[in-house]
Amino acid sequence: MPGGSAWAALRVRDIRLYMIGLTLSLFGDSMFLVVAGIWVKDLTGSDAAAGMVNFCIWAPSLIGPVFALVADRVPRRRLLLVTNLGAAVALLPLLAVDRPGLVWIVFAVMTAYGVGYALIGAAEPALMSTLVPEEHLGGYNSARLTLSEGFKLLGPAAGAALFAVWGGPAVAAIDAVTFLAAAGALSLMASREPALTPAARTSWARELRAGIDRIAGFVPLRRLVVGSAVVFGFGGLLTSYAYAVVEQGLGRSPEFVGVVVTAQGLGSVLGGLVAPWLMRRRGEAGLVGIGMVVAALGCVLTALPPSTWLVLLGAGLRGFGLPWLLIGTTTLIQRTTPNELQGRTGSAAFTAAFIPSTLAIPVGAALVELVHYRVLFAVAAAGMAAAGWYALRSRHDSATGRPGR
Repeated sequence: MPGGSAWAALRVRDIRLYMIGLTLSLFGDSMFLVVAGIWVKDLTGSDAAAGMVNFCIWAPSLIGPVFALVADRVPRRRLLLVTNLGAAVALLPLLAVDRPGLVWIVFAVMTAYGVGYALIGAAEPALMSTLVPEEHLGGYNSARLTLSEGFKLLGPAAGAALFAVWGGPAVAAIDAVTFLAAAGALSLMASREPALTPAARTSWARELRAGIDRIAGFVPLRRLVVGSAVVFGFGGLLTSYAYAVVEQGLGRSPEFVGVVVTAQGLGSVLGGLVAPWLMRRRGEAGLVGIGMVVAALGCVLTALPPSTWLVLLGAGLRGFGLPWLLIGTTTLIQRTTPNELQGRTGSAAFTAAFIPSTLAIPVGAALVELVHYRVLFAVAAAGMAAAGWYALRSRHDSATGRPGR
């Protein structure tokens, strides 16, 4: 089974180097992403303008297949190196931002940031599939997600504190240095990537949809992607209910939402540590399906008569199980997809999984005044459990790598 220990892949020198650079870069990201919004709010006084920062970051993902095609056509390590260097340079104009009239620079830089995210998101898993021994792929993916979730707990507070003392340009400079560190780690890696198989020249449309075709034709992966889309779609519906749970259910102030989010983040960190052990025993589909069931149980606890401990435990369980969807799906793609399709397949899978979540957020915002939170959490629990059953049907085929039916 491809679970491995969470840190066993670090025995490989190049992976140690990459993880060092990645750790520094993730910490820089976790600090600066929250600071960018605070900075715009501070400059303009506008909540809407601050919210546009997130839009700028995620907008390039709407053309994710284009970036994924690039990642499948050029050496991935070189692409990651250039992207990290480019991100460091792109942050430099922020050093001049000191008044509201220059806030457009922040929006432009965050859009460039989003392009870098899209390229790294497509190239990194594909590169790791060639460097990490297959039996340790799940462990590597778990360790990476654990680092990412851990920094989400620590980075925002550190970034806000640095912003209060030194201002936005200083935090941007620190983030640029972390990108340079990641580029330096990549430059020191000695392993040679397998040469990409030259693709037959076809139409751009066919090349861009190759990842979708791969998912559609490989039933175990298709089941994981469809099930994940259902679960994340319900997650999007529940986004607007966070304050309803706290205010209507617990009778607490809106600030208590931060405690609930922290409980979910802690659950994600713990879930990332447990994932390799479970994947060794149940395979990728088993990990994903069980993660869906655990998330469903978290929704059940929140749907029960309100209690602070039940709400926190429910949030923790959702955080515990949901990362398994990403870890298991990523590992299955890395293990079974041809090298020249890795970037496009990963991009297509995660775009398909997260689009329902994005679309569901405004629907949930409309429902929050019409449907009681306990009812919607109960419905979400049933939907997530059904998705888990659907994903678990893939256990045998995904374990053997067979196409399935």
